[in-house]
Amino acid sequence: MAHPLGGMFDIPHGIANAVLLPYIMEYNIPSCPKRFNKIALQMGEKTLGMTELEGAYKSLDGVIKLSDDIGIPKNLALLGMDINMLDKLVKDSMKSVNVKANPRRNTYDDIRGLFINAYNGR
Repeated sequence: MAHPLGGMFDIPHGIANAVLLPYIMEYNIPSCPKRFNKIALQMGEKTLGMTELEGAYKSLDGVIKLSDDIGIPKNLALLGMDINMLDKLVKDSMKSVNVKANPRRNTYDDIRGLFINAYNGR
């Protein structure tokens, strides 16, 4: 998803990934909570007494806090993404081999929803 953002809107690849990260994590957590629970622990999040899934969502909290601390923009609109280009962004994203490598199977509508969420922000 970051590649077409860079190509279409000249958004630096690392910044695009950083803005997208919380939205992608939230989407993927249900498919591999054990991995995300480990991330939460490595980030120093307190997960004691939580289910594996609850602990996994603490990784999301940690990434959002870190993003805020280091000044990552909160949404793609702030980076100049044109929402009118949404369908082209999704089509270009679906061409990536990363779609198949993602831990959770995704569809055109899933990717579209992720872009909309990342555009609107939290």
